[in-house]
Amino acid sequence: ADYGGFASGGISIGNVNLELFQSSKRDTQAGPSRMLGFALEPGPLRTTLPALDARGITHGKPVPFRSRQPDGSNAIRWTTVSLPFVSSEAVNVFLCEYTHDVPARRRELQDQLRARSGGPLTILQVREVVYGTSQPQRMQERWQTLLKPVAPSPTGAWPLGAGPALRVVAAERDGIRGMEIQVRSLPEARQYLQRHGLLGPEEPGRLTLAGPTVDGLNLTLVE
Repeated sequence: ADYGGFASGGISIGNVNLELFQSSKRDTQAGPSRMLGFALEPGPLRTTLPALDARGITHGKPVPFRSRQPDGSNAIRWTTVSLPFVSSEAVNVFLCEYTHDVPARRRELQDQLRARSGGPLTILQVREVVYGTSQPQRMQERWQTLLKPVAPSPTGAWPLGAGPALRVVAAERDGIRGMEIQVRSLPEARQYLQRHGLLGPEEPGRLTLAGPTVDGLNLTLVE
């Protein structure tokens, strides 16, 4: 969809929507694709923001996005709030509150994915997002402040409701380092990847995708 200053499209992976974003500015030079960050689905912002303030978590001001509707009116489509407390120069983390029925839309997209049997990779959902940082202890402490009373699992990943878990790891440079995607059948996924030259290194119970990556993002498939 074209929103004037930018255009975007989405791909649903069960419990995560990947949004592809392109600036509409003519003076913007084309460059390599990169991961910009990720959005968290909040409770109502009217109660979420005071809760963040009570924890001493810095955040931006609500920024509503308006667009023209079929009847000619301008209406708010969504409102974002930046979270510099857990962001970095390479990863923009923010809250995004939509005005449409998010659970209903999610069910619709999940039904479409199931109707297609998860596509050729038999995808079910994203199990984990890996956030790499050069200051892992500091970033882990900040995420714990944001997410408490939720505690990380024994393997060090925070469960995020119905979404994927979040793991913060040490890395030479900040960025989203990987996604672990759950599939129904690794043999079927392996067959498809191998047939199309996309099969990377294998481990017991795990496949990786080969080929060009987006900003060093590693994609791993598990059952």
